[in-house]
Amino acid sequence: MNKEFKLFKKNNEGIEDNNNNEQLISILDKEHHNAIVQHSVDIQGTATYSLIEYDKGKDGEAMRLNFIPMQGVNFQATLAEVYSLLEVNRNGAVYIFSTSEEILGIITWKTLRHHLHKASY
Repeated sequence: MNKEFKLFKKNNEGIEDNNNNEQLISILDKEHHNAIVQHSVDIQGTATYSLIEYDKGKDGEAMRLNFIPMQGVNFQATLAEVYSLLEVNRNGAVYIFSTSEEILGIITWKTLRHHLHKASY
């Protein structure tokens, strides 16, 4: 589980997405070694979380932001449960939360796959 992440709260109060994207790009550039998670609240008041990464072009240049929706998993869940959520698309991420709904960390498909392959050798 990656505990090194920055939580970015999206301002849903009429602020243009371009302003949010500029802030996110600035954060990604400064925190390139940390994961960036965006927290937002929909119209019904439900909290949603997305992992934010650069969507790289074929030449390796960053072209745009990629927002990867994440499902929440209780900290008492097993890796098998995390695997079952991520194996469908063989991509993405989940966030791990405590009983107080506080995010403790994130697990990406890439990280999970790496650890599973490492354990099989």
